[in-house]
Amino acid sequence: MTHPARARKKHFAKRIQQELAQKNLQKLKQLEKRISECQKEIEEMLQPPQNSEEAKRQPPIEIRLHGLTASENIRLNAILNPDCPQTIRSLSVVGEKKHEGRRLG
Repeated sequence: MTHPARARKKHFAKRIQQELAQKNLQKLKQLEKRISECQKEIEEMLQPPQNSEEAKRQPPIEIRLHGLTASENIRLNAILNPDCPQTIRSLSVVGEKKHEGRRLG
């Protein structure tokens, strides 16, 4: 192979290598952008609700601990969900049951 042919071959290989590097750089930038978008979405999901209306739409936290009685579990859930109407009703039912038990005894 003559010297000019070898130079053309090297130039062609270098140009292909540069094109591939440019394509890979573009793909990398797209991936970085997508990762950044995903991180923002995750951070938004982890943020507590900003207004009370949004907080009310959140499902209540329901926990049942086996070492506690039913009324203690209701109280625990009321502490965890202070604005939930269900827990307020549940607490009033527990209070009524306690008063009924005292009247019977």
